[in-house]
Amino acid sequence: MNNSLVTTKHISLPTELESLFGDVPLVGRERREDYDAFFSAIAAAEVPIDAIDWMLLRDLVDLAWEIRRFCYSPAWGYFSTFGATMSAVP
Repeated sequence: MNNSLVTTKHISLPTELESLFGDVPLVGRERREDYDAFFSAIAAAEVPIDAIDWMLLRDLVDLAWEIRRFCYSPAWGYFSTFGATMSAVP
């Protein structure tokens, strides 16, 4: 079942460029299908036209994926309150 609020056409790396990129940055129970949907949604905003565009897109998606992971992790509560706690220290 697709829980995505954004429905996009699947956009993936051209086969001739796949060898230039490593594996996608999945950790634990993250699913490749979710990453691919995320990649497609971002790629649909500005479809890459050359290898440089594809490299920049992949970097952007990977970084956004890692930020998304951090923000939804249980540790986020710890890090988000750490600054407030430290600012209360005289």
